[in-house]
Amino acid sequence: MVQLVFILLPVILTLSGGTCETSASGRIYGGYLANIEKFPYIVSLQTKHENQRPHFCGGAIITSRFVITAAHCVDKITKEKLRIKAGTTYLKKRGITSQIDRIIIHPKWNGHYFDFALLKLHKPLIFSDRIRNVKLPPYLTEVPIKLGTATGWGLTNNPKDDLDFLRAVDLKVVEDCLKAKKSKYLPAESEFCAEHRYGIGDTCSNDSGGPFVIDGVLYGITSHGNGTFCQMADTGVYAKVPFVMNWIMKNIRQS
Repeated sequence: MVQLVFILLPVILTLSGGTCETSASGRIYGGYLANIEKFPYIVSLQTKHENQRPHFCGGAIITSRFVITAAHCVDKITKEKLRIKAGTTYLKKRGITSQIDRIIIHPKWNGHYFDFALLKLHKPLIFSDRIRNVKLPPYLTEVPIKLGTATGWGLTNNPKDDLDFLRAVDLKVVEDCLKAKKSKYLPAESEFCAEHRYGIGDTCSNDSGGPFVIDGVLYGITSHGNGTFCQMADTGVYAKVPFVMNWIMKNIRQS
C-alpha cells in the first residue's frame, strides 16, 4: 500500500541551498556535517562510471516506492544503469540500495524548466529511523519566505573533506526571485530562489535533485543556479514541488 504524508494546512517553509548549472558536478559550500537520522528522506542517486565515484545526484523519498529528483539528473540515463542508496550518513558504509523499475520525467521538462522526475523503485523501502518519506505540501501552496535546509553528498569548498559524508546547508527563500537572479534564464512560475543569509553557503550540481525542506515539508528540488561555478553568495533556483503535486499524485496512483 502506498503511504503518503500530507500537510493539510499551508505551512511556512524555509529553504537551504542554491545550485550551479544544470549538470552533474557540484558541491555544498559552507555547510555542515549531517546525520541521516535527521534527514531520513534523502537518497543518493548512483551509477557505475570507471574512475568516478558512484554518487552523482540526490533525491527524496516520497513513498515507499517513489523517489523524486531533478529531471536533468536522469534524462540521459537508463533505469538499468541507475540505483538509489538510502539510510546512510556515509555512502561507503551501511545503507540499502534499490534498483529502479521506471523513470518518469515531467512532460513539460525542456532542459531548464519543470525540472522534476519520479523514480519508481523495484521493491518498496522498509521504513525505519534512517529511511522515511518526507511530508508533501498541498497543491499550489506558496513557499514561505523563511529558512530551509538542503542536503547532499556533493563537493565542498574544502578539498580535504570526505565527500561521502552527508552535509547540509541552511538557506533563506528569496522573496523577489526575478530581482535576485542574474542569469539568462528568467525564473519560472514553477521555481523559487534561495540563498545563504550571510553569503557563505551554497549547493551545486552533485547536490542536484536533492531535497529543499522547510519545517519538515518538501518544497523544493535542487535545480540550477547563476553560473558555471558554485559561489558562496550565489542565489540558487529550486523546482517548486507544490506546483506539480497533481502530477506527482497522478503518477503515484497510476503506478
